[in-house]
Amino acid sequence: MNAVREFPPNPHALIIHTDSLLTDEIVETFLAGSTPPTAGWMRAVLELPGVRVLSLNAYKVRLQKHKEARWGGIMRPFERILCAGLDIEQLSDLIEGESRCRRFAWHGTFLTRRVYEGKRQALEHPLAEDLYNVPGVAEVIFDGHEIEIRRCPLRPWRELAPEISRRLAIGSDIPAP
Repeated sequence: MNAVREFPPNPHALIIHTDSLLTDEIVETFLAGSTPPTAGWMRAVLELPGVRVLSLNAYKVRLQKHKEARWGGIMRPFERILCAGLDIEQLSDLIEGESRCRRFAWHGTFLTRRVYEGKRQALEHPLAEDLYNVPGVAEVIFDGHEIEIRRCPLRPWRELAPEISRRLAIGSDIPAP
């Protein structure tokens, strides 16, 4: 699995983006000291001193530390546990090259605005479900005659766009729910 780290504006958070789907849910959130998750690597992360919250989205892991905790005592053990648990060879820093969102024209039936933030949620609509089957699709938004796709930053548009366009062409006869 490939992964990159991102330091968001929140100084108490760290995001790891992967190129493999981590959850079908919109988000899975685990609090340190509460009911432990089933995966051993997640339990080990939540036991690190200073860790407050661990959450998973489709293609990302988000770690939040306590405000008084220092990254110096958390970063290396977290990355070691994460890399071993997800079979990641090396973590590097995210370098943004292109937008994570792209709009595609939709030539089928007018679509009421609807946001699908997880693969399980996308089961509500056959086209959203089909789009989530493209590796790297992290969010699907229907809006009239446009469909906005948010991608995993490790999957470039040159890989995703042709398959998305193909599925949209095939799916244009799908009736609105």
